[in-house]
Amino acid sequence: MKEDPSTACVNVFSDDDAAAKTRLREAILRHVLQYPNAADTANAIVKWWLPHTGYEDSPRHIEAVLEDMVNKHWLRREVLPDGEILYLRGDACGI
Repeated sequence: MKEDPSTACVNVFSDDDAAAKTRLREAILRHVLQYPNAADTANAIVKWWLPHTGYEDSPRHIEAVLEDMVNKHWLRREVLPDGEILYLRGDACGI
């Protein structure tokens, strides 16, 4: 009997995706620990906080990790008057 894909429990992230997100999260945390007043948009985080790390072509990883970090209060999000989102150090985990 063939399983119906619409009801199957599917892991949408491969092991490589999970590992990449973990490395990305750790890199962002290292940056905010080293520069506690840092604040940037998602694009600027890739450009200035994580230059030449291979994440330049992974905006879905960046967005997912930033949202996860906001939910855990490791980062906070501020919406600028022009609608852009700025990410900065949160108050959880002593950072």
